[in-house]
Amino acid sequence: MTAALACGEGGTSPGPGPGIAVRSRTPASRLEVGDTVRLELEVRGANGAVVERPVVAFRSLTPDIAVIGDGPVIHALRPGRATIELSVTGPAPAVQRTLVDTTELDIERILMASVRIDAPGAALIAGDTLRLRASAVTARGASFAGATFTWSSRTPDVASVSRDGVLQML
Repeated sequence: MTAALACGEGGTSPGPGPGIAVRSRTPASRLEVGDTVRLELEVRGANGAVVERPVVAFRSLTPDIAVIGDGPVIHALRPGRATIELSVTGPAPAVQRTLVDTTELDIERILMASVRIDAPGAALIAGDTLRLRASAVTARGASFAGATFTWSSRTPDVASVSRDGVLQML
């Protein structure tokens, strides 16, 4: 996703002088709580050449929703609209003064898409016990951390299962 900075369009922000441009983008089209994505930044001078070693600073204006780590990396903490401030300085003469701008990213709540149950495929006989394990998966196929499961049996006359997943054949 190219993040359009507040005073620019299409991910490009006009810089502090004629022809100065800053392009900031993230590799994802949306972020979910728990995502960590690296921001990519390109600064071009008046002649269109990439400015080497610009001094760049990022900070989150909404640190309760997303924070910025080294890299710069965005860490999505909770659902909402995150506002990231970007400032670019020098080196002279390519950039004469500091450019400060912001970009906004929507952070979405993670939704569980499916549940996987791990149980051995061997046939069980009366008296056998087995611990069942389950894992929740997001729509992206990632593990859904923190999911809890409550177990029950549809055929309690054949098998019982405890609330924590111990299956017993009757």
